[in-house]
Amino acid sequence: LQLASADTIEKAAEVICHITDQYWQWQTCSVSIRRSGHDLFRHVKYSIREGSEQRAGNCQEFTFRSLPEYERIKSGEAVLIEGSQRTGARLLAPIRIETEVLALVEVTARVGSELNEADRNFLQRLVDMLGPVLARCQAESRNAAFLSLAFKHSTVTTAEEAARIIVETADELLG
Repeated sequence: LQLASADTIEKAAEVICHITDQYWQWQTCSVSIRRSGHDLFRHVKYSIREGSEQRAGNCQEFTFRSLPEYERIKSGEAVLIEGSQRTGARLLAPIRIETEVLALVEVTARVGSELNEADRNFLQRLVDMLGPVLARCQAESRNAAFLSLAFKHSTVTTAEEAARIIVETADELLG
């Protein structure tokens, strides 16, 4: 229900991290959204656990193709990556609509904790439900931007003002 009521991508990402935290007690959780028309992703939510506290991590951009698991993730498969003595095991899962990858969820377990096939299946089922939620949030965001554009355009008196408003809206929509 929390996901269904999320009205922004950021709120949906917050719910995703909350759900996965209740299930795994992860070390880190991130949700990264694909920028329109690119293989460039940006974190919209990145949380790190330190003891019993959570804090926001550095939000960054990365290229989807740079991930070693690119082909498996692109096909829609959640991927389990074994941990080492220094790093916890990781799960990466694409959030998709049909064949288009909209976002990625990454969960990293605490060092020494194991993740298994049941964990991968749980995350896969979760992200399969998220595609329509994120698509709806993206559509609502676009609609709000276009509505704002129309309102701002109605008050424009010069071509320069109109151009500035169009560029600002395009930047908001496309990043």
